[in-house]
Amino acid sequence: MSSQQLATTTAAAVVTANTSVKTALQLEEEWGSLFYTRLNSYFLIWYLPLILLIGTLGAVFCTLFIFMSKMFPKIIQVWLISICFGDFMILMWDALRMFTKMAFDYDFRDSGVVICKLQAYLGNFFFHWSAYNQAAMSIQRLIFISFPLRSRTLLTTRRVIGIWACMGLLLLFPNITYLIYWHIGKRDDCEPVDKWFYYVKL
Repeated sequence: MSSQQLATTTAAAVVTANTSVKTALQLEEEWGSLFYTRLNSYFLIWYLPLILLIGTLGAVFCTLFIFMSKMFPKIIQVWLISICFGDFMILMWDALRMFTKMAFDYDFRDSGVVICKLQAYLGNFFFHWSAYNQAAMSIQRLIFISFPLRSRTLLTTRRVIGIWACMGLLLLFPNITYLIYWHIGKRDDCEPVDKWFYYVKL
């Protein structure tokens, strides 16, 4: 086989490979678009509106009830109200954003770098906030059961509030990558400067 024939064959193979790659990418985009459309209709029909309505009403009602009721000691009220607040903020920063994006094709975090960073950071912060508050309340209940006679001296209101405040301060740092590396990308989407940061949590 001459060098000219070899070059022609190689070029044809490269073109064929590129065509198959493009076809695979097109299929991936088509499947992604179809999946998003079906997921979009499912979420919009009942799931997100129901979550936003019941979640908001539930968080407000529980907060008022816990705050005004005398059934719960203050060291329990701290955690319960904090959990309600965290869940409500998750609804506002994540669920509401998802609803406006699917219903009106508007994602408010794409409107600027500041809101992009804040949404990414606070959405994850309050997710961890709520989870850690639940874990702390479970540990507190374990102390009540394990040390019933000493629990009142071990867990005073001042200590519980101090633990709660320290936990909140510590949670400011694990998601700091969102404030540093998230920006408005080439397609006007809120995204990290590199896809690698999707998998990074400090």
